[in-house]
Parts: sequence; C-alpha cells; structure tokens
Amino acid sequence: MRYLFVVFLLLLGVFMSEELTGTLSKRDPSDMKIVCYYSNWAVYRSGLAEFTPRNINPFLCTHLIYAFAALDKDYEIRPYDPYNDIEQGNYKKFVGLKSYNPELKTMIAVGGWNEGSERFSQMVADYKNRQRFIRSVIRYLREYGFDGLEMDWEYPGFRDGGSDGDRYGYGQLVRVGSFECNNKKMNT
Repeated sequence: MRYLFVVFLLLLGVFMSEELTGTLSKRDPSDMKIVCYYSNWAVYRSGLAEFTPRNINPFLCTHLIYAFAALDKDYEIRPYDPYNDIEQGNYKKFVGLKSYNPELKTMIAVGGWNEGSERFSQMVADYKNRQRFIRSVIRYLREYGFDGLEMDWEYPGFRDGGSDGDRYGYGQLVRVGSFECNNKKMNT
C-alpha cells in the first residue's frame, strides 16, 4: 500500500510538472518580469569586487531595485547612505540606466535587515505616521526619479520591536499607499 502511494505521488509530480511547463511555455514573454537587486554598499568593495550602478547591464532585468533607503525618526523615507546615494550621485546613475533602456523600471527598497522592525512597527501602528510615510515616499520617488517602492520590512510581527498589530497596520499601509500612489499617477 505504501509503495502504491509513493508511485501515485511520483506520477502526480510528473503530471503537475508537465502541466506547469506547458503553461509556462505558453506565456507571452512580454509579460515576464525579471527583478534584480543592487546593493548600494557594493561600491565599498575593493578591487575587482567593487560594483557601481555603471557596472549594471540595463538590459538583463525588467525591474532594478536599489537597496536600501531607510526610515528617519519621523517615519519618512531617507537615504541610507547619503554620501554614496546623493553626494556620489549613485541614485542619479542608477535611475539614469533608463536612458539606455527606456522599458526599464527602477525602484528603491526601504528597510532591509539593518533597518530592523521597530520603526516600521511604530509607523504602521498610527494613521498619521502611515500618512506621513506615504507622502514622503511619493515626494522621494519624484525627487530622485524612481518608478516605485519595494518594502523590505524584515519581518512584520516576528522581530524585536515588532507587535501583534503589524499585519493589520502593514495591510492598511499597502491599501492606502496604493490608493494614494494611483491617485497621484505613481507607479508602485
């Protein structure tokens, strides 16, 4: 009986993989999204390991995400590394890749492991803080020319500083943020 069950599972797996492969091969390639991350600290590597926005091939990905921006004490988005991102012009160089590939979408990621969870948790817990964050994101995207935002909150409700209300607050942030960005004709 166990043997028949294992055979059944194997056959089911083969059938499912053929179904998925067939479905994937029929997809329109223009619908495919290839999302790539660029870590802003890669410019600090030495020698051949140094990697700047100028090293990025703008035709390999459909969407490029610049990691990371941070939250300030007022729950507004800010550069994580102002020297690198602003003074050295890496935001501008990164977004400038669209001049080579006009179809490319460039996005900014806010958060990451080093940002933690506490400020995100406090921000989503309060309506006014969420509104302040959303308004700051819209200004930021416009000021620096990014096409959208990637929220890299690690991890709502599961990390030091998080709370049980994180899921609800995060949902509210996404719902209201999407509405505001669509209302302002922003791509997010």
